[in-house]
Amino acid sequence: MYRLENSASELAARLRDAPPAVQRSAARVAASWAIEVARVDQPTVEDALNRLARQEDASALRDLLGVLVQELDEVAWSLQDAADVGSASVEDYLLAFGRARAVNAVLFACDPKPEAAALEATYEASVVAADDGPLLAAVEDCLS
Repeated sequence: MYRLENSASELAARLRDAPPAVQRSAARVAASWAIEVARVDQPTVEDALNRLARQEDASALRDLLGVLVQELDEVAWSLQDAADVGSASVEDYLLAFGRARAVNAVLFACDPKPEAAALEATYEASVVAADDGPLLAAVEDCLS
């Protein structure tokens, strides 16, 4: 079971039933949206998104993206701990959390399995911002 099935079951079902090319497109749209919203500017991320846009295999970048996600998660956890004791703001933590999730959306978009790419990239992107309505609409557009 994919996590998107718990938060947006109808969209998840439509993504599961979509052809692989549409699933790939949805994954790319979700990842790109997340990166834009989180304002991530990293060469590896840009390379992966460019490869996905050209419909090229981006799986070779998965290890580099995974390392970046881990680094960004560690920053977010540190800020969460600091926010808990009042030495950082909750907003700073949420921004760091969003950056980590956005890069994780790109990592998932590079998954060799189109269904997993679509469902997991969309889920990760959905937690980048408080309002995921624009993201869900963009993914729905891929399915039309």
